[in-house]
Amino acid sequence: ILRWLAAHRPDVVIASPYIVPRTVEIDYVQAACALDLPTIAIVLSWDNLTTKGTFHIVPDAVLVWNDVLVKEAMAFHDVPHDKLLVTGAPVFDFWFEMQPTMDYPSFCKKVGINTDQPYVLYLCSSKYISGDETAFVKQFAKTLGSGGNTQKIKVMVRPHPLNSEIWDGVEDEIIAVWPRSASWVDTPQAKQDYYHSIYHSRAVIGINTSAIIEAAILDRPCVTIVDEEYKFKQNGKGHFGHLIKAGFMEITHSFAESAEVIAAILTGKDSKKKQRHRFVSDFIRPRGLDRPASEILATAIEAAALRKDIQQLTFK
Repeated sequence: ILRWLAAHRPDVVIASPYIVPRTVEIDYVQAACALDLPTIAIVLSWDNLTTKGTFHIVPDAVLVWNDVLVKEAMAFHDVPHDKLLVTGAPVFDFWFEMQPTMDYPSFCKKVGINTDQPYVLYLCSSKYISGDETAFVKQFAKTLGSGGNTQKIKVMVRPHPLNSEIWDGVEDEIIAVWPRSASWVDTPQAKQDYYHSIYHSRAVIGINTSAIIEAAILDRPCVTIVDEEYKFKQNGKGHFGHLIKAGFMEITHSFAESAEVIAAILTGKDSKKKQRHRFVSDFIRPRGLDRPASEILATAIEAAALRKDIQQLTFK
């Protein structure tokens, strides 16, 4: 790595997510520092600073989403404040740009549910967080189906791409699973399908997943069930605390309570709308809702490559 960098002399070396275990990114940053090449670490996601590892070598610049992650980088990784820059969350930029291309009946036909049924979207968490969620979702759906004001609602399940096989054969009159096979949101069509599944839902439900953030961007009511089974994977995880403190989720503690909340949402009640908007503004696009985070990121990379002080950058 040292020989390759010495031969090619890049203007800047960028590592992302940098602190995930079993990668060689730290070796590239270490070699770049030895050769006096500018280095940048881009913190990819909201949970990286509390769940993935530590900074063994501090690059010249560390780019994070927001002020909350600035505090985490300083407290947990000893990154000096003058090396940190808030950019917003570039990975979510496309959510602000997309528009629906299918109406509700057309989408229902595509996914195989009745057009006269509203649906809530259950967004699955990673296997590490939730394991096998099928029994949990079945009980949740059963509770909705037995409720006086939620009997007609459908539960659409979006499997996690790394844990989709558990949903084989789970569908019934209340539960629909879509897409039925693992699907990464990494192509235009996959993004549009995912967008529609959230956009046309009446609310989203999840245990502990970044999909809740995506639903907030699309301004959909977000519900979570703080269940004893998943208590540690929720309250025991630092990143979930960001969602709790933001106050934009409907936090319930039983299936019955969640059904009551969803029944209220079906009538048009949306008690967390203001908090949801504030969360998106503060956590996802703190530099301005109309300013793509990718633009801020690109400006910071160029500045670091030119050895400019990133703290002196101005963003209007």
